[in-house]
Order: sequence, then structure tokens, then C-alpha cells
Amino acid sequence: MSTTDDSDGVMSYKDKESGKTFVSEDNGASWMSEEDYNNSHPAINYEWWTYDEYKEWLEQEKKTLQEMADEHAMAETSEGSFEWTQEMTDQYIAEYEQTLEDIKNGLLVSKSVNGDDECMTTFNPNWVGSTTD
Repeated sequence: MSTTDDSDGVMSYKDKESGKTFVSEDNGASWMSEEDYNNSHPAINYEWWTYDEYKEWLEQEKKTLQEMADEHAMAETSEGSFEWTQEMTDQYIAEYEQTLEDIKNGLLVSKSVNGDDECMTTFNPNWVGSTTD
């Protein structure tokens, strides 16, 4: 039996006799067929940034954020309005530059999740582990 642990309680194993894969959502307390699991958890469509795409986007975003700070732009949120500051620009640019470095080092960063541009996810292939016996 080989088992994959996704570290959030979801595990899978492939039965050597039947060749079928089984999945557990409760750290192995109960199991279901991979087919049943996939039917109850439809695949999410991710669009991932490439390094070059994100770098190009970041260069434009730096200009936009700097213009907002220079113009003391007012921004609206559900909590009210606020003035965009140089400190905010610097903070966002630093975060975006770190994301670019992370992408360079193999982190997958989504542009959107199922077409929702307000939602983002990340995935590092090193987060996946497996064991065999």
C-alpha cells in the first residue's frame, strides 16, 4: 500500500490487489473510492502565473501604485474610504516582489480560482509527500 498525505486530513492509498485508489478526509478513520471523492469534490480550475507574466504585471502595478500614492488617491472599501499612502505602496510592492521571488523558486501562484480574480491560491510541489511500503 502507498499512501499520500495532503496534511489537511486528506489521504489516499492505492490497493495493490484491486488497483483502485481510496481516499480519506479524516486522517484514515474512514475511506471512500477515488471516484466517489472526485464526484463530491469537483476539480477547481486554476490559472497559474508564469514568472515572466507576473514580472510584467508587477512592473505595471508598481507604476499604478506609485501614481496612487503621488496623487493621494482615495480608495473605497466596505469599511469606508482612505487615502492611499507611500507606505502602503512600499508595503504592497515588497509583498509582490517576494511573490515574484517565490514563483522563481517554484511556488505556483494562481491568477484566479474558477475565474474569480478576488481569490488567489498558492501551491508548492514540496508540500506534497508520499510513502511506499
